[in-house]
Amino acid sequence: MRVRAQSARGLAYLELGKIAEAKADLQEIVKLSPNSSGAFVNLAKVYAAERNLAESLNLYEKALTADGKNFDALSGAVNVLIRQKQTAGAHTKIDQSLHENTGKADVSAALHYLKSQIYTAENNPQAAEIELKYSIEADENYLPAYSGYAALLAGRNQTGEAIAQYKKVLEKKPSASVYTLLGILEDTRGNSPEAEKNYRKSLEIMPDAPIAANNLAWLLAENQGNLDEALQLAQKSVNQIHNSAGFYDTLGWIYYKKGLYTPAIEQLKKAVALDEAESQKVGKAVNSAYRLRLGTALASAGDKASARREVENSLQNAGTLSQKDVQEARNLLATL
Repeated sequence: MRVRAQSARGLAYLELGKIAEAKADLQEIVKLSPNSSGAFVNLAKVYAAERNLAESLNLYEKALTADGKNFDALSGAVNVLIRQKQTAGAHTKIDQSLHENTGKADVSAALHYLKSQIYTAENNPQAAEIELKYSIEADENYLPAYSGYAALLAGRNQTGEAIAQYKKVLEKKPSASVYTLLGILEDTRGNSPEAEKNYRKSLEIMPDAPIAANNLAWLLAENQGNLDEALQLAQKSVNQIHNSAGFYDTLGWIYYKKGLYTPAIEQLKKAVALDEAESQKVGKAVNSAYRLRLGTALASAGDKASARREVENSLQNAGTLSQKDVQEARNLLATL
């Protein structure tokens, strides 16, 4: 119990940016559990946050030695290698793991997604696109692959071309995953009615498709749709996939739109915590929109001090905010 409690405290410190306290706790856990792959992974996250990439990689390698199937250790090592520009080594790790996990769809989807990130770091979008397609084929419910593929096409100004191509695919064979991808692509170019139509078609084929359900729920909430239907869809998504910050953000925002501030804050806090943990693990920027929405809900609930803290934090990391979000954050801050 002591190890579990101290690990949780150390990770909480890390999420709060209290690196010294996190390191002290998690170093002690490694001493208490010297054969624990998870203990090495948690301490590796601290060194990654400190930008001590060499020691972070060393700890991820120790974690893999203790448990070669620890995906957090593998993804952590790969992301450190990418940050060190040692992409050849990252490819080798993924290729070996793909060979070892042949036939395991969920693992293969995540591995192909990681490989796409390596190619993106190498400025090879064509190879990244192939890996993202492999990821979607392996697991139709793997959200990062859809988001990554849509972002890649949008970045190349090929959204319209891709939509036309996928519509031809659907003429031959209806597919829930392709309808979901079409919905995301229509979303990226601001065509909400077509996005909604495609998400609904995806759900007709696969009623439990979590990505289509989540994205449709968000569209309904943002476009004066039926909030009761949106809530049902968002809850379905969260019940199926428990570690998606975006899904909890959607659910919390719908509660907010319904005026149910207590459950809204609860779900939005989960979104922020999951996003922070993922950001620490892979060294990417946090999604500040999650904190902005949490701050908005806190303000509506009357907790102005906490709301101010969250909104100020979102503006400190405004790189992931849209211009509209930035303006809304400033307007809200002026009232607190």
